[in-house]
Amino acid sequence: MIDFDILITNFIDYDINLISKDSIYYYATAIKKVDNNYTVIKNDINIEAIDIMKLAKANNIPIVEDPPLTRALNMQVEQMEEIPELFQKALDEIYAKI
Repeated sequence: MIDFDILITNFIDYDINLISKDSIYYYATAIKKVDNNYTVIKNDINIEAIDIMKLAKANNIPIVEDPPLTRALNMQVEQMEEIPELFQKALDEIYAKI
């Protein structure tokens, strides 16, 4: 079941062979907006991030590349947790574009 309406990533294209290298990390953060609140539905890295990106593409969910934002969300917000006000403006701007 798809329960998010946008995916924020630090990549659009990827090379699965690079994941084995320590310096390459793919991040993906699936977000759901309800009223004026944003919730992280899923935070993933590497293979799981690529899998959720494929899921988003298959379901026509908008994918936005924003490396600093997705890294920050991945490190600071747990899955199924409401996103802090600190990120509100950035998310408002992204949602206004989709």
